[in-house]
Amino acid sequence: ADEAERDMELAAILCERDELDLQLGLRNKERVGLELQLKSKARELGKLESSLESQEAEVDDLAFALEASNTENRLLHDEISRLKRRSRQSSTSIGDQVRDPQAFIKEQVMTALSSYQQVRNRNDATKQDHGQLRRQ
Repeated sequence: ADEAERDMELAAILCERDELDLQLGLRNKERVGLELQLKSKARELGKLESSLESQEAEVDDLAFALEASNTENRLLHDEISRLKRRSRQSSTSIGDQVRDPQAFIKEQVMTALSSYQQVRNRNDATKQDHGQLRRQ
């Protein structure tokens, strides 16, 4: 009778162990599934971070281009103002134009060309400076 009782307890313990083994197996499957989901999400996150970095670089490039454009616009505005002042001064020497129109036109063209070259040189220098700053 004692032995039968022990056999029954042992059977119950083995049954409980089998049930716990089954639960453990299910938990391991769940864990593996969750690990796979986690790896997948990590890959997605990596792709998103890479895309964000690319977009940040694009925004930086656009900001740089805008800054360069603004600088160029300021320089052109300054040059236009200077040319307007010079034009007003030149209009006082209208007598020169009447006396020697070709020399007057040549002087105006050379002045405009010189001004344009100065603005281009400043813009090129500004772009080089910005390029060096971006590389640093």
